[in-house]
Amino acid sequence: MPTPRRATKRRCTKAPQEAPNPGSPSELAGRNPRTHRKQHRNADMTSPAQTPPSLTPLPVLASLSFNLVNHLSGAEESQPPITLEQDLGPNSIDADLWLELFGGDLTDLSDWEDEEEVPDPVEPKKRLRLDCVEIPVVRRRHHGPQSKKNSKHREKRRLVKVSLGPKRRFRMSRHSLGYVFNHAETVPVAFSATQMDSAKGAHTRKRGPSVSDQRPPSLRRMLNAGFQRIAWDGCTPRPIVDRDGRVIAVLCGWPSGGSYQAALDSAFGAIMAEGGTAPFGVQATTASRRGAFPAYNVGCAMGMGSSRPVALRNGAMGPALQRLLNHEGVRRMASYHNAAFALWAPRLYRRYEETSTTMYQNNPTLPRNFPDSVFTAATFNFGGNVWTYKHRDFFNWAYGWCFVTALGDFDATRGGQMVLWELELVIDFPHAATIALPSAVITHSNIPVASGDKRVSFTQYSAGPIFRWVENGCQTEKEMEQEDPTTFAEMMAGKSTAHLARLALYSTMDKLMQTL
Repeated sequence: MPTPRRATKRRCTKAPQEAPNPGSPSELAGRNPRTHRKQHRNADMTSPAQTPPSLTPLPVLASLSFNLVNHLSGAEESQPPITLEQDLGPNSIDADLWLELFGGDLTDLSDWEDEEEVPDPVEPKKRLRLDCVEIPVVRRRHHGPQSKKNSKHREKRRLVKVSLGPKRRFRMSRHSLGYVFNHAETVPVAFSATQMDSAKGAHTRKRGPSVSDQRPPSLRRMLNAGFQRIAWDGCTPRPIVDRDGRVIAVLCGWPSGGSYQAALDSAFGAIMAEGGTAPFGVQATTASRRGAFPAYNVGCAMGMGSSRPVALRNGAMGPALQRLLNHEGVRRMASYHNAAFALWAPRLYRRYEETSTTMYQNNPTLPRNFPDSVFTAATFNFGGNVWTYKHRDFFNWAYGWCFVTALGDFDATRGGQMVLWELELVIDFPHAATIALPSAVITHSNIPVASGDKRVSFTQYSAGPIFRWVENGCQTEKEMEQEDPTTFAEMMAGKSTAHLARLALYSTMDKLMQTL
């Protein structure tokens, strides 16, 4: 019979850690207690002895029963558990001492374990690193029937967008609107839109003595007269607000990004090139009411005795103007005019859109300068030395906006400033800058550019008589009087208050912010 192993109670000098309750939820959730004890018993049988920490052994006990030793060593699991009632033999110890040493669950071997449990190292899973490999994405272009189908689909979508009109295409997101309105710095003026003079019916300006002044204004003279100078960079939008809060004009600026600037640089070169090869050359033969430079209008107009809108004829200059209308930079410029108009004066813009749509539907043969513009006419000012006299544009709709864009190679701090006389403003107006103003009722001019600088301009507008013709049912007042005298009488009675309806088309900053 083999000699039983002497059992000693090892006690660590360090403060013992409280073992979790085997029946606690954390123990049950973490591991199976029975399986865990089996693993430790097998580890004690097979693993080599490890160097124990510093321990204080108790006095050696007398030999215990062999069954107790086997139970503690895990030799037989089938043997019944040992109780105090069992005979421990002649070398039995006192029951109180036995309870002190081995009281509790005899199957709990936590006191026989080492101080810390070192789990077996777990080999990490190998993961595929995708950031180390750069896989180029190659887009294959189909050249078969699918490519033709896609081309037809794109063309169909383009035609649908054109049929929807400019209002649908120039809809901006709320985020973009909020960014523009929040970053726009207003220019308040003491002038009120109610002071604008217009003819009866508010379609054209009031007839009177010409305000044209051919003397070149100087910046020093304007400032000495009390005018306010606006040092504008040409990019940041700045609405001009009258004393009643109406946005009566806007320094529109230009879109962000370098492509628009590059497009307008190209447009300036094209206008200079066409002006140099045109029959009139680069110098104006006679001075007009607006300035000593050659200017050509293109599109549709009405007035001077015409009974309906007509196409403007330019003779030998027609091919050059058509090439400019097809130029990518000029089209970008006209498209931006339209978008800025819809942004800053949405009610006025809708009036322009309804009027131009009715005109073209009534006479589809009329030429249209740009498919995405609500304006019916445009003007190219040639020569390279463009600066205007003090004047008003008689044919523009009285309370409507005219868009002007300056192009050239010049120093905007030395010349080319825009002067708004009723508003008492002198505005630095650099290359690619755009302004929207009611040019029929606001007197405006330019300061000449410095010697050696080059400047041209491009404008868009709609003639006031076209609006009157559309309001009368696409007929003149004489035709309306003959066809429907009652309606004609009502129209004539409403002419005295027509300017109030025109003023209601302007927006305020509060109204614009409410669109967000």
